[in-house]
Amino acid sequence: MNALYRYSLFAGIDKNLSPVKPVKEIKEEPEQLKILISFMKTEKPYRDDRLTLQKLAEQMNMSEKKLSQLINQHTGKHFFDFTNEFRINDAKVLLKENLQLTVLEILYEVGFNSKSSFYTAFKKETNQTLTDYRKSVSLLMSGFKSD
Repeated sequence: MNALYRYSLFAGIDKNLSPVKPVKEIKEEPEQLKILISFMKTEKPYRDDRLTLQKLAEQMNMSEKKLSQLINQHTGKHFFDFTNEFRINDAKVLLKENLQLTVLEILYEVGFNSKSSFYTAFKKETNQTLTDYRKSVSLLMSGFKSD
């Protein structure tokens, strides 16, 4: 609100300014990010529905600030989107391999603690609703079985 009333704060600012370091020019993933991703894939800490930045930082032996910066700067995501990406990828595997599992069983297995957060994260990560994804998977699987 302050900026609305004190528009003079923005006087002389060129609206066509570009960032000093474009995001696309970020160099290859730092070694710490590779270690973090490997840890996430092998140890699956995201399956803990109470995982926090602090807990993950402790497991990685780094400060919360450093871990947060690592995730934000090199993935373009914040902590919850970063962990949810792993959870959703895990859920997709379970949905394909275990058609008999219920949505509740899957969401609890991968680290979510509510249907609404699972559905929201699933849609955000896959650009599909869970129902549409399940239909496409079951169609795919039935196509393999009939051959």
